[in-house]
Amino acid sequence: MVPNDTDASIGMEYFCFEGDDLWNMPDDDLVAMATKEIQQLGLARAEHVKFGFAVRVHKAYPMYDAEYAERVQAIRNWLDGIENLQQVGRNGLHRYNNSDHSMLTAMRAVDNILLGTKHDIWDVNAESVYHEEDVEDEHPYVDAPETPAMEEPLGSER
Repeated sequence: MVPNDTDASIGMEYFCFEGDDLWNMPDDDLVAMATKEIQQLGLARAEHVKFGFAVRVHKAYPMYDAEYAERVQAIRNWLDGIENLQQVGRNGLHRYNNSDHSMLTAMRAVDNILLGTKHDIWDVNAESVYHEEDVEDEHPYVDAPETPAMEEPLGSER
């Protein structure tokens, strides 16, 4: 991912809604903001950043609402009929996973394919909260903000 042994590639990810101020920010302003934050985080000095670019991903994160579980179950029921399909990660499971859980789904899928194990990939991070504490289930994003892009049908491409 880098041209030599002395450079590094750093990706900065920002959560936003399509159509909001962050989404509409010019690319150069996003790169400048990321460069400043890279320095604030102590990852690199701003003057060492050689270049940057912005990529906007439409509907990158699932939206959780009251009907979310039913819709995902319908998707899963249909996909379960496809033999030898292994779904992994955020988009494959239609839910937010942190990077560790996303990688674990991929590793278990590899085991299923190469070793013949029967890991249920959907069981990775199935709880809505971590088990380190005794807390009740939570349902984030029930009251997510509305943006004009949400009025468009799912699957519409720009």
